Amino acid sequence: MNLKDKLTLVISSCEGYSDLWNNHVDLLNENWPDRSIDTVIVTDKIHEAKFSNVRVFPAGDSLEMPQRLYEFARTCETKYLLITLDDYYLDRPVDVNKINRAIKLMERLHLDYLRFWPYPHERKKIKGVKKAFWIDLNGNYKVNLYPAIWKRTFLKNTVKSNLSAWEYEVSLTNLAKTLNARCAYSINDEFHIVDIIRKGKLLHPAKRFLDSKGMSLDRELIERKQEWKLSLMYYGKEIIPKPILRQIKNMFIKRGHKFISEDI
Repeated sequence: MNLKDKLTLVISSCEGYSDLWNNHVDLLNENWPDRSIDTVIVTDKIHEAKFSNVRVFPAGDSLEMPQRLYEFARTCETKYLLITLDDYYLDRPVDVNKINRAIKLMERLHLDYLRFWPYPHERKKIKGVKKAFWIDLNGNYKVNLYPAIWKRTFLKNTVKSNLSAWEYEVSLTNLAKTLNARCAYSINDEFHIVDIIRKGKLLHPAKRFLDSKGMSLDRELIERKQEWKLSLMYYGKEIIPKPILRQIKNMFIKRGHKFISEDI
């Protein structure tokens, strides 16, 4: 069976982020020009944008992001979905052999989810597989919305209620644990991205990347102080002892910052 019969590439988005689509598709076509799989932007409203090899699926403007993905998954026929977000831009060529390896790994190990992002780190290697690790489902954000291949049935089972995108991502790891999902991640450079937007604003490394590609976005640059804070809270979990990280978090809370997750 060909890859196109097994896998669909899904770009999750909404009308408010449609300004990201042209660059996203251009970089996708540049870095994966020979892809044969169906590629779909799942959004809320009907949009007139036309792409020769990417179609737009308007799921309904009354639906939140998780419910839009669910509606698409109901209509899709492939067993697996490679899900990415509109503000994750490909910056390296995609080797289809690595994508095929990922699908074979999911089939052999009966995986429900295979993340292509290294954070949070895990240390339990998958025996006999290079650069692949089992995900321990104790904690938060172990199953997240960074690029990953999902079994379509697993994705549908994670959408339980009318959660926002942020609430949904926080709930995913616990849901995966409840569903006895088999989850792993690979760092074989299958789908390498640049994170472009945070809190609706353009990140500084993303601005440099876009400049290098002769691209632009009409978005406000995030303040460096806010960018540093977000990076600290995300990547700090990997290197800073939890008691110290908790003190830093409490300092931000006293200054009025709100956190959805109680992970630290």
